[in-house]
This record gives sequence, structure tokens and C-alpha cells, in this order.
Amino acid sequence: MELHLARRLERFRAALQVSFARTCARIYPDASPAWEDAAGGWAVYTHEGTPVNRAIGMGLDGPVTAAVLDRVESFYFDRGAPCQVDVTPFTHPSLLALLEQRGYRRSLSLHMLYCHLPGGGKPVDVPGEQGRAPGRSAADGIAVEAVPAEPDALTAWVDLVTAAFGYAVPPGAVNLIRISAFQPETTAFLARVDGRPAGGGVLQVIGPDAYLGSTAVLPALRHRGVHATLLRTRLAAAARAGCTLAQAQTEPGSASERNLLRAGFRVAYPRTTMVRACPQSAARCPGPPRR
Repeated sequence: MELHLARRLERFRAALQVSFARTCARIYPDASPAWEDAAGGWAVYTHEGTPVNRAIGMGLDGPVTAAVLDRVESFYFDRGAPCQVDVTPFTHPSLLALLEQRGYRRSLSLHMLYCHLPGGGKPVDVPGEQGRAPGRSAADGIAVEAVPAEPDALTAWVDLVTAAFGYAVPPGAVNLIRISAFQPETTAFLARVDGRPAGGGVLQVIGPDAYLGSTAVLPALRHRGVHATLLRTRLAAAARAGCTLAQAQTEPGSASERNLLRAGFRVAYPRTTMVRACPQSAARCPGPPRR
């Protein structure tokens, strides 16, 4: 794993976060999302509690000064939010030192995974899946289709995926799924088992890069190949779109990670979120209305 690939992965994710903020402003007029550049990356804020409120891609081009971190902290603290900064093994040591000096704590650690694609609209071969149609599973009765980019269809898809994730999904993450479904870079995919909705996931494309996320299957229909079919279908769609690189993020050792590894992904590096609490906890920014 080299620095140039880490830069590509992190900058793509940062660009998706900025698009997320723009989409939030479009579908929630009462929200006040904001974003600004931050030492080679982007600091993004949409509304209280969303996982998007973080700085991504900082410190991949060289040293980060205290003044730059001051500005990023003010960006979040002025909105009554904690300052969250994502770091990787490729983050410049100067930023890591500043975070340690200021008492940042580890909040979350995920694995970033990537997969090279042929590009140029060529078909992609998924290990163990050659010869199968992109939207069909080896298991009978499983099919995956793209969801029409229409409000009613996307809202129904959001309800399904939220239900598939289950009780563990906090409100901020529900809004993340809802807003990301309406991003212009997003194609939502719906999986069916014997004609019944079973789960879904998204494919987000910017130029030659693709992201696979928001993947969930209803508990009663798990362990039947639905998750793997969703992965295979979206990788094929990314290849047809001309993408040369796909990425995803998972909890280390999770079932989702195992499925991604079987589909040809590799672990690139761990990404850790470092957090410093907001000193003024009084003023809190309201979240967007629930749809």
C-alpha cells in the first residue's frame, strides 16, 4: 500500500462527504450544512449527530500546523459539535502529535478496503463468481436491481435498508442513509428473494472511483447469498461505468469484511477517528426534520 493510493482513497471519500453536505442543503432547506478545505482534505458539517461531521484527508500532503488545526476546531466548536479528525497510517506525524497534545481520544476504527477494476466498461471477474449473471445469485430466487432515482422509490429503499440494519442504527446514521440515497453520485440497489425485498446497498461514483456502502440484509433472509450478490452486482456496475478502483469500509473482522475479501477486496489500512469534545456544550445545532 502506497501513499498515492491512500491519497486517492481518502480524497474520494472527502469529496463524497462534501457532496453529502450539498445534498443535505437541497433536501432539508432548514439545515445549515457547511464545508471547508483542511490541510489537503475537507472538514464537513451537516447537522447534529451525523457520522459525516468529521475532517477527512488531513495531513496526507505534508506537515499540519497548529493554526490549521485551530481553524478546523473552530469550524466544529462554533457549531456546538465535537471536532472529529480521521487519521490513517499515512497521516503526517505533525498532525498526530497535535492531536495527542490536545487530548484527542480514539472514537472509532474501521478498515478501508479497495479493489482494482478493469475500467473502460469491461466486465469484472469476482473470485468464485465467474459465469454468473451480475444481478443473479447462485442461490435460486435472488436478484438485484437498480432503484429508480425517484423520491418515492428511494424513500421506500431507505425504509427497507434502515429496517435491515435494525435497532443498532442511531438517528444520525438513519439520516446518513437517507441523504446519501439522494446524492447525485449514488445509485441505490435493491435485492429481492423470491420477489420479496430483502436488502440493499449503494454504489457511488465520481470519475474512475467507486464506493460501495449502506449494505444491509433483513435478518430473516441472511446467510442466503444476498450480501454477496449485492456486492457482485455493484462491482459489475462500477466496471461498466468505467471505474478503475472501488472502495468500502467495514468493522474489522465483521461478516461484511469477510464478504468483501471473498469478492476480491483487500484491506488497505485502518482509519481511526480521533475526537475532542466541544468546550461550549450549550449551543447545539438542530438536526434536519425527519422525512
